[in-house]
Amino acid sequence: LFPATLFEGLAYLLSGVRLRRLAGPNRVSRSAATGIELVVNGLGLLTPASPAEGLAFGASELSRRGLDRRRVALTLGFSQWFSLRVFLLVNALNLFVARCRCAVDS
Repeated sequence: LFPATLFEGLAYLLSGVRLRRLAGPNRVSRSAATGIELVVNGLGLLTPASPAEGLAFGASELSRRGLDRRRVALTLGFSQWFSLRVFLLVNALNLFVARCRCAVDS
């Protein structure tokens, strides 16, 4: 349970770093970017219409911090795009490892 918690925290931290780089380092602090990513990605586990609420809250917070609408849309859009790509990569690696283990067992 501890390694899973550690890696989950690391995932949110790295997502915050990515969001800060996309939004601009002078516009969003590290802690704010990590908090926004926690809301955008973490709220979906708690609400049925995810990720709409998280994206709405994240867009509101980024707008409040001075980003224009186009920059907010691009920042959150690219953030979700990168998240999907990482999910697909981890899933592909998981399937590859499972396939290799099945080949060894037979």
